[in-house]
Amino acid sequence: MKICLLRRKICFLLIGVLSTRKAMHGFNFLLTAYKAQVLSKTHNNCPSDYANELLFHVQTVDTQDNRVSDCGGCDVLWILVDVLKEKGFLTTGGKSLCPPDEYAERARVDNRTIVVIRHEGAGYRTRFTPGASHCDYGVEGPDSFDVRWILSQLGTFVGVEVLELIFGPNDLIFHYGGWQGGKGFNKYENILQVTRNPFPGDETDISKELFYNKNRSGIAWMWRKADFFHKRDSVKRIYNQKGIAATKMLDRGRQDKLALLQYEYFIIYDPFSYWAYIAGMFGTVPIVYPLENTTKYEWIMSLWCGPYVKQMGLDNIPGVAYGWDQKEIEHARKTMHELRPFLFRVKEWGADVTVLRFTRDCYRYRHGQRQNFEGGMLRDVAYPKHTWKDIPVGQWSQHSPK
Repeated sequence: MKICLLRRKICFLLIGVLSTRKAMHGFNFLLTAYKAQVLSKTHNNCPSDYANELLFHVQTVDTQDNRVSDCGGCDVLWILVDVLKEKGFLTTGGKSLCPPDEYAERARVDNRTIVVIRHEGAGYRTRFTPGASHCDYGVEGPDSFDVRWILSQLGTFVGVEVLELIFGPNDLIFHYGGWQGGKGFNKYENILQVTRNPFPGDETDISKELFYNKNRSGIAWMWRKADFFHKRDSVKRIYNQKGIAATKMLDRGRQDKLALLQYEYFIIYDPFSYWAYIAGMFGTVPIVYPLENTTKYEWIMSLWCGPYVKQMGLDNIPGVAYGWDQKEIEHARKTMHELRPFLFRVKEWGADVTVLRFTRDCYRYRHGQRQNFEGGMLRDVAYPKHTWKDIPVGQWSQHSPK
């Protein structure tokens, strides 16, 4: 055990030493080494065939045949279904509270525990009973429990009241990103993360000729969900740059992403929109309008990739500028070619590290463990009651029926 811990410390020391901008290309081998270490490690109370004791059901917002367009949170729920299946876990997904009857019967026959994964707002309007499993199959049926997957920072769409109204004190909680209180959720192991993009052959997989095309001019800009993160009356029109034409892109609906190829700069006012990375992969300098009283590193820690950045010992991300600042713009311009490989590494880390870590914690929870998880946290550990007053009300809360 001491040898394993020493090896792990040496691995993280190497990562810290090499975490410079010039060393970004060398992180493929570091991630591979880290994954090999994590995946080959003997995990207490987790036998090699532990997948045979679990059945996962992901409660989604939509159906596979009628997907909600332009909804990243809706999409990742289905991506998790796919990744869990790829990793060898019996998994279902759908809008229903519980898995289909045939899967519940399979769980009963195989003596599996049903693990239901719900996003932070599921059951808010119908007022779930806090701490209840909501899939009660009786004495003869399979056991089940809920896991809360917090996709958006509490206070963005749902507020503090969900912790008491629909979360139970012993609910197992995971987060999609590293945010909390706007300054970063400081337990980066408590992450369950899957992403669809990028992938080989997608629309951002363009030729070098297109990427390095010098025949670009002007600024494209987009507002998106900026109202959730900025006070509109205090936002500066940084797209009004002397001698540079600016064009507003639509916030919703189908966009011709290839149109970005004609612009030199892309300004996004939504600090968490994937459009910044789309622009960067197209060779258009992406500029994120900065959050008030938030440094770039604090912003990075609040992104979905923040936990990866922290765990890999980095202090910046390639290809993105934070604010209209010449040093930032130069950084983005010089490192845009590294952005796509970086996003692939984050995606791989999510599927190979965070998903398997999550499943092992579910196995431990099935066997009665309620502390000392690899990453999982119970409600009152993740959100101690004295911190509840610091969480905003949330957009859904303001408009929900009383």
